Amino acid sequence: MPVGCDRNGQDVAIVWLVPVTSGEAKFIADYGRQRFEQLLSEQDPDLMDGDRPSIA
Repeated sequence: MPVGCDRNGQDVAIVWLVPVTSGEAKFIADYGRQRFEQLLSEQDPDLMDGDRPSIA
C-alpha cells in the first residue's frame, strides 16, 4: 500500500512506477517490496536511466 498523507480531509497517495530488472523482480518476490525500497534508498540508483545496472 502506498504511503499517503491527509490533505484537507482527503487521502493522498504518492505512487511511483519503477522499471525493475529480472534480478530485482526476483529479489522483490523473495524479500518483499519494502526491502527493495530500502535498497533503493541505500544505493540511490538513477531511476531515469533505462540502462542502469541491477541493484539486486
